[in-house]
Amino acid sequence: MMLACCSAYCQQSTDMLNRLITLPTQKVRVYTLLQTITRQTGIRFSYNSKRLNTAYKLTLNKRKVTVQEALDLLKSKTNVLYSLIENHVILNIEKSTIKKDPLQKPVEAGPAIKPTSLSPAASNQPEKTSGELPHAVDTASTEIIPEKKPVNDTSVYRTQNVVPPVKDSVKEILAVATPTRDSVSQKTSTVLKRISPPKKSGYFIDLGFSSEETLFFGATLRTGTPTFFGTLSLKSNGRSAILLYGLSGVLHSGNRSRVILNTYFGTYTKSLRTTTESLDSIKTNHKIVVSGLWIGMSTGVEWKLNSAGSWKLFAGVSFNALQSKYNVDGKNQGLSGLPGSNPEKKYSAFYPFYGVSNTYDDSRFESLKTWIGVQVGIYRTIFSK
Repeated sequence: MMLACCSAYCQQSTDMLNRLITLPTQKVRVYTLLQTITRQTGIRFSYNSKRLNTAYKLTLNKRKVTVQEALDLLKSKTNVLYSLIENHVILNIEKSTIKKDPLQKPVEAGPAIKPTSLSPAASNQPEKTSGELPHAVDTASTEIIPEKKPVNDTSVYRTQNVVPPVKDSVKEILAVATPTRDSVSQKTSTVLKRISPPKKSGYFIDLGFSSEETLFFGATLRTGTPTFFGTLSLKSNGRSAILLYGLSGVLHSGNRSRVILNTYFGTYTKSLRTTTESLDSIKTNHKIVVSGLWIGMSTGVEWKLNSAGSWKLFAGVSFNALQSKYNVDGKNQGLSGLPGSNPEKKYSAFYPFYGVSNTYDDSRFESLKTWIGVQVGIYRTIFSK
């Protein structure tokens, strides 16, 4: 039964280390790397926050790596050894990655730490000096070897690919860590930091395309934080263009989708010419200038199209209002007398397929129309921090 349990545990450890993760960039900080592993695999980490420099940047050859490849790179760059127990990884720092103050006076080492019940019997091997690194533990061994550290260091028991000796081994190994403080031999508890789920903060830039039901289509730029950001879009339907400014906020966020509320506005001006012919065949050229203010609000759902969340698709419904003004031959007047059975549709910048209300009249130089429409957009994150 013990052999079967050992075999199953080793197989589970191998499966955990062989899981594939996707990093946002090839150059990431240690803290970002640990966060990504925790979010995508469920593996959690414990380490001494005073000994590990989590701001250190690692450079990888590719963005998709296994957990073991990422931890091996961390070990080679920061002298950190790791031990996997169930879905928990303990990072043991062989040498501090935080730069010491060169003017700081050395402190005498306190008395040696007494071994606990988990410590093995005394070994006949000579002690290592503080400048040497201990030899690697044989992977077939089930011993747990303590290491002595100078003052302000934490004595952490290191294991590599070994079977946990007793039940609830994670809690017991964490309880072993006890540092020395100064020559007075005052003992303090080690601060072990546990990786928490990533916070929704930072800065990003998205670039993509969006479209309205009025056949307006164009490029859209979004920038801000994941919970509140601004938008800028330039759209056209082939006859005229409009620049829309907007603000957006996240109402609800899940693992793969989120609900977004958008507000936007923009102004446009369109100039065109037409010709009328009187009863006595006299033709007259007319210059028509149409200007408008577009205000709208939309809400919808945005989905992540890939595991990294760099590609996103948005779809929702919108409520829009458009105030239009008409100027004919330099005078603010209606479109009556101009050719065409529907002058508003012919000379306006755009005309919605279905509306809620419309105050247009051929004799009036301004009108207000409202309508309910749809919005779709696809975006890609080109920068995030």
